[in-house]
Amino acid sequence: MKAWIWSVKRLLSRAGWMGIVGITLIAFSGAFYLSSVVPEQNRLEQLKLESTSLRHRAQVALSNGGIGKANNTETQLAAYYRFFPQAIDKNDWLAKIYSAAEHQQLVLETGEYRFIPDQNKKLSRYQIILPLKGTYPQIRKFANEVLTEVPVAAIDDISFKRETIGAASLDARIKLTLYFGAP
Repeated sequence: MKAWIWSVKRLLSRAGWMGIVGITLIAFSGAFYLSSVVPEQNRLEQLKLESTSLRHRAQVALSNGGIGKANNTETQLAAYYRFFPQAIDKNDWLAKIYSAAEHQQLVLETGEYRFIPDQNKKLSRYQIILPLKGTYPQIRKFANEVLTEVPVAAIDDISFKRETIGAASLDARIKLTLYFGAP
C-alpha cells in the first residue's frame, strides 16, 4: 500500500504544478460529465420519446377528422362556461383576495362591491374596487397573487397615488372583476 502512495507522490513531483493542474482538470471534467451531461442526455431522450408520442397522437387526431362531432364549437363553449364557479362561491374567492392582501401586509380600506348579472344568463360579474395602502412591490405582489390564486379574477384598472415625493407608501386603487357562471 505504501509503495502505491510513494509511486503516486513520485509521479506528481515529476509532473510539476502544470501536470497536477492538468490531472485535476481531467478529473473535474469527468465528474462534471457524469453529474451533469449524462442526466441531461437521459432527459433529452425522454423528451424525444414524449415528442414522438405527441406527434403520433396529433397525426391520429388529424386522420380522424380533427375536431370530432362530439367536440364542436357549441360543446367547447359550454365547457368554457362550466369552468366558472357559481356566484354563491364568491365569499370563498373574496377570502383568497383578502388573504393575498394579508400576505403582502397591505392595508385594505372599505371597498366597493357590485354584482352585475348577465342578461343572457351565461356569465355574471362581481366588480370590486379596493383602495390599498402599501409600497409598490407589495401592491404588485398582491396583484400577482390574486391573479394566481383566483383564476376567475381579472384586473380591470389599477392606479397609484403618492402623497409626497419621498413617501415610501402609496395609495392605490385596484378594480377587480370576478366572473361567475350562471346558476
